[in-house]
Formats: sequence, structure tokens, C-alpha cells
Amino acid sequence: MHMNVIVQTLIIASFVFEAGFGMFAPVFAVFVTTQIPGGDIAVVGFATGVYWILKSLLQIPVGRYLDKKEGETDDLYSLWAGYFLMGLVVFLYQYIESPLHLYVLQALLAVGGALAVPAWYGMFLRNIDHHKESFEWSINSSLSFGFGTGGAGMLGGYLAQVYGFHFIFVTGALLIWGSLVILFVLRKHLRRGSKVPIPKPPFPL
Repeated sequence: MHMNVIVQTLIIASFVFEAGFGMFAPVFAVFVTTQIPGGDIAVVGFATGVYWILKSLLQIPVGRYLDKKEGETDDLYSLWAGYFLMGLVVFLYQYIESPLHLYVLQALLAVGGALAVPAWYGMFLRNIDHHKESFEWSINSSLSFGFGTGGAGMLGGYLAQVYGFHFIFVTGALLIWGSLVILFVLRKHLRRGSKVPIPKPPFPL
């Protein structure tokens, strides 16, 4: 099974990153409702909305900006910054003392996601191996979201029960930052010149 080094590295980094998030995903609502003063199911829902809505708004201008820049160095820096911020947020979850703290961290998490997601997908799309597109997408989905998120979620629930939430957040943050370190492999393999043009859709935004 042959893949170019950029696609391989992105998939491995994504796997480690999603494992970091998967560590606390199944216990996050329990953490908010039992460990944060004033936390309840409504707070969980609002915090989730803060992340997804703000990330959705921010990643569009980030993506347009990255497309206008020459080469892929800007994509890598954006990906590094996003992964760093998201790991920092996960680490800081253990210090939350009110719903307001949670909302602020969710907003920061959204900034990290908006920086990371367009950069990762852009680099993956430009470097995917010809005639292996579906296969390589399926490899990433299976490893990152199936085994990464799913496997870490199963383990995370058990570890939270045995060692507590602080252990989960520290472990998750370290995994996310570990994915950032893996991305350093990409520095010498980036496109330095113009990016490969992507065909415009029939109804461009």
C-alpha cells in the first residue's frame, strides 16, 4: 500500500489528534454537569453550539485566505496554530470554574478548529494520490474517526472512572500536541511555489 509522505503524515497526525479528542468526548457532558458549578444539560448544549457555530463562521475566511497564499507553508503554520490552541483548550478544561469559563474556552477551541480544518483538508486534497482518492479518504476516516475517536472514547470512559477527569484532559492535550509534533515531518516536503489550482464548482460561494 503506497501513499506519498504528505498524505501519510496527515493521516497519522489526524489519528493521534482524534484520539486526543476521543479521550474525553464520552464524558464531557458528565464533566460539565457534575464538576462545573452551575453546569447543566443546557450549558452543555450552549457550549457545543458556541464551538460549532463560531468555527463554521471563522473557517470560511481562513480557507479563502489560505487559498490566496503561495505555497503550502501558510497551510502548515495554520495547522500548527490550530492544533496548539485546541490542545491548550483541552488542557485548560480542568481549571474551569463556571459556565462562562467554559464558553470562553469553547470560543478559543473554535478559533483553533477554524485554523486547523481548512489547512488540513487543503493539504490533503492537493497531495492525495491520483486514482487512490476514495481509498485514501477511507483510510483516514477509518483510522482517525473509527479507531482514533472510537477506540480512545472506549478507553477514555474507563480511565475517567479510574483516574478522574484531570487525567483525561492532560492525556488528551498531550495527544493533540503530539499530533502537532508529527506534522514537523511535512516541513521539507511542502509545495513552495504556486498551489495546484482546484476546479471551481458550478455554484461558487
